[in-house]
Amino acid sequence: MKYLSIFLFLSISIPGFAQSQPIIIDGKFDDWENIDPFFEDEINDASGIDFLNLWVASDLQFLYFNIEVGSEIELSEGNDIQLYIDTDNNASTGSSIQGIGADFRWEFGERDGLLNTLRVFHNDIGLITAPTVSGNRFEFAIRRDDDFYDDEIFSGREIKFFLRNNQSNGDRLPESGVLTYELIDEDLGRLPDFSFEKYDDNDLRVLSYNVKFDGFFDITLQPAFRRILQAVQPDIIGFQEIYDHSSAQVAAVVETMLPSAAGEQWYHDQVDPDIKVVSRFPITKKERLEGGSSGSSGNGVFLLDLSSRQGGEMLFVNAHPPCCNNDQNRQAEMDNIMGFIRDSKAGTSSIPLQANTPIVIVGDMNMVGDNQQLNTFLTGNIINEFPNNPDFRPDWDESDFEDAIPLTPNYPGSFTWYNEFSSFSPGRLDLVIYSGSVMELKNSYSLFTPTLTSDELQQNGLNARDATVASDHLPVIADFEILNTTSVENSPTDFAPISIAPNPFGKYIDLKIDLPQAGELTIELLDLQGRLAKAETVGYLPNSLSQTGFGSENSFRLDGVEHLPKGVYVLRIEFGGSVFFEKIVK
Repeated sequence: MKYLSIFLFLSISIPGFAQSQPIIIDGKFDDWENIDPFFEDEINDASGIDFLNLWVASDLQFLYFNIEVGSEIELSEGNDIQLYIDTDNNASTGSSIQGIGADFRWEFGERDGLLNTLRVFHNDIGLITAPTVSGNRFEFAIRRDDDFYDDEIFSGREIKFFLRNNQSNGDRLPESGVLTYELIDEDLGRLPDFSFEKYDDNDLRVLSYNVKFDGFFDITLQPAFRRILQAVQPDIIGFQEIYDHSSAQVAAVVETMLPSAAGEQWYHDQVDPDIKVVSRFPITKKERLEGGSSGSSGNGVFLLDLSSRQGGEMLFVNAHPPCCNNDQNRQAEMDNIMGFIRDSKAGTSSIPLQANTPIVIVGDMNMVGDNQQLNTFLTGNIINEFPNNPDFRPDWDESDFEDAIPLTPNYPGSFTWYNEFSSFSPGRLDLVIYSGSVMELKNSYSLFTPTLTSDELQQNGLNARDATVASDHLPVIADFEILNTTSVENSPTDFAPISIAPNPFGKYIDLKIDLPQAGELTIELLDLQGRLAKAETVGYLPNSLSQTGFGSENSFRLDGVEHLPKGVYVLRIEFGGSVFFEKIVK
């Protein structure tokens, strides 16, 4: 629509609404569920970006917005969305527009704004947005109590505002006039807890840390890194951006900062160009994965031996896909990582896994651009489906992987990257993804020292600027309990020998299974995409109680499989709460 120099001023006030919990800017939106939309815009009422629904909330410190649009966009670039706020509800101050005195304007695509006549950036107004990837729904917050050149941003209890897409025939919200909102001056409740210390000594603490161009070896920065590692006390560290030093050199520096106890050591390994892993557990295998057309990136897959504490093994992926406007190569690398995990679960990769082996993916994933990349990690939806690279269900129970969204301490948001000198506001670029069927997330946070209290800094030996001085990426911490998902040792060969014949199979599959008690047995044949090809539920009687031999209650035949295409399949056998897997080929 075209804007005229004369406006019909209409202020729309919205009735009050229930706001019962704190808002966390993390891109999840579940904390908005009990809040009614503040304004619902007409659908398809303009060209370009179509505003749909708007939610607004506030507390003593922040003004929160949640906006839904009609198509997938990126909020931080490539758009002409503008927010105008009359922060003192005084039409005689600020810029006269739409009948209000707009003291504040923010241009999302340009990532800057004006506060009265002064140009401001995200750090001046405490702006945080989520998600950093594309979508059709976004949330953001602006601090109420920030002073900029001795000017309060919000000096009154009531504000007037509107949003517009500043293009020819662009949408407005509302269509005419402005919206009025009364700020809430109360605490909405306690922010979610985090803990510097593990809740249980047996939990595994994973740290993902991009240390920015070998900054870990900068002697001027090492005191900050030392204080951070000593406060965090990790068990497994996935470093990114260490290009010019070996993993042995990295482990030696870690040893000076976190000396090993008697009889222990820091194990280490690496893949080029910048992936380093330092661990209190032996690293028994590794694989370097590429994926992008440039061939210059490298992501590491490492098998850790956890027998000294938890028993069993862990597949640990440390990744650093390419940044910025490089969705194609970033997606290709993530596809390759997930394809390797699929093959490892099926036993066909260079690192075959026992059933129910915990899987953790960490790294600076450069989560900007297309949201499909996060979707691939969580759901196994592979975009570049090469001949043998199909989609699959990534977790052992055929569910999605889970996202350990780290909290920012004492702050209503989740971000892992912060640079006060960049035009981009804080964002969650680093990820910790895990197999939730066999691991329980106990604690997760990104260590942003500026938001810690003086007591928290003192108790943990930290300085307020440590995290921002050490790197532009924050240390991302996640604590896990490894779950006992079966009544046995998670390994089918230890407890449930399964005889399969023939393998490769043709018209049928014969199975002979040895379990100690009677019960109901579910047998499923799955392809590598997790799709069900054949299933049967049968009564099982142990061989010790059966006298009829093969073909009796402990032996079974799957018929009707001759039509299946050739390839690798997985037999999933469930019995009494235990799940066992065996690879089979046609």
